[in-house]
Amino acid sequence: VFENRREEMKPQLWLALAVSTRRPSGVLSCISPLLPLSSPRIEIPLRNRAQGSGFSLRVPSKDAVLEVHLARAHVHAAASADYDQAMEEMLRDLITETPNYWARLWPCGVAVADLLLSEPELVAGRSVLDLGTGLGSAAISAALCGADSVLATDEEADALAHLAQSAEDNQVEVLTRKMCWADIANDASLPRYGCVIGSDILYHPTSAAVIAPLMCRLVKAGGIALITDSTQRPYGSTHRAELIDRLCNPGAGFVLKRQEVLPVVLDETESAIQLLLFERRQSREVL
Repeated sequence: VFENRREEMKPQLWLALAVSTRRPSGVLSCISPLLPLSSPRIEIPLRNRAQGSGFSLRVPSKDAVLEVHLARAHVHAAASADYDQAMEEMLRDLITETPNYWARLWPCGVAVADLLLSEPELVAGRSVLDLGTGLGSAAISAALCGADSVLATDEEADALAHLAQSAEDNQVEVLTRKMCWADIANDASLPRYGCVIGSDILYHPTSAAVIAPLMCRLVKAGGIALITDSTQRPYGSTHRAELIDRLCNPGAGFVLKRQEVLPVVLDETESAIQLLLFERRQSREVL
């Protein structure tokens, strides 16, 4: 059950593993951090893959991610008078508040990779910014397709470390920068880009309100914004519709050039991913 259904297990079962790992002296066995070189190389499952166009990413195993949770919880619990209670509380907080979404492949990122490798002209010769890159499927594919430069941002340092190793594995150059949405919004040093990619970034109710101004500031005139979003989210199409409304108004200066559903099969599960491709007609900011 643990091997096959780990992500669905309740915190109490994670605690059982933690307690069984603890030595009688109360000292947890030595646990290594998430090292990209120790993570397996996973071939990206592309539907439209041409010969020689595939690539791999470093993806940490679920056991490695679990060990990091255990190590962080132990550091907290070791200083407590009640180790077991502190361990349980910390594990529960880590699992629910820090679920390590970056540490897995997501269909939206695979959809972007599939699209770019099928149509490299979308990014060839352009400067590319990948927002919330995660493991970097979009960033790596953009670099493979001849982008002039690629900057990948994420708030998780472990994600960027894995991406950097994947770039080296695939012999491409991708710059990385640790940034959250607020950092990006407040960083005046970021230039405008020929292509800004956002894979699976519309999940929050306020996402469209945050992302639209970023696109207006970061996409140069004549540039494009590539957005992918799962059609199976509980919010349906409402977040996408709001983003379209915000970007396709006269003050923003974007036009929706393309809208289609991209099928993705990942871990034997088929997903329908909505692609939104916007083109910047003018460089005015949102009014």
